[in-house]
Amino acid sequence: MVEKPIGDTPGNESTSSQTVDQARLVTAVENTAEAIIITDIEGNIQYVNPAFENITGYSRAEAVAQNITLLDSGQHDPSFFQSNVGLPKTRRDLAGAIHQQEKR
Repeated sequence: MVEKPIGDTPGNESTSSQTVDQARLVTAVENTAEAIIITDIEGNIQYVNPAFENITGYSRAEAVAQNITLLDSGQHDPSFFQSNVGLPKTRRDLAGAIHQQEKR
């Protein structure tokens, strides 16, 4: 008996194709020059890419589990970080610059 992976059934995308797509996405995120920060609904950092580390001076270990306000340099309007907390819940994207002078 020959077993076929579930993803290879007609009408479904191949499991190996999904794995390749996920690997490409990870490679792109890890190698982009732009900082990528993923937070939970409360604004707690769940993930940062290497560009984040290079740009901010914070290592991944230092940033993960901290609140996004870690990056608050005082150059933003007080509502900047507050208005962007909850982005995953509302499915909006934050696009813009976070001004941070240097690691505190």
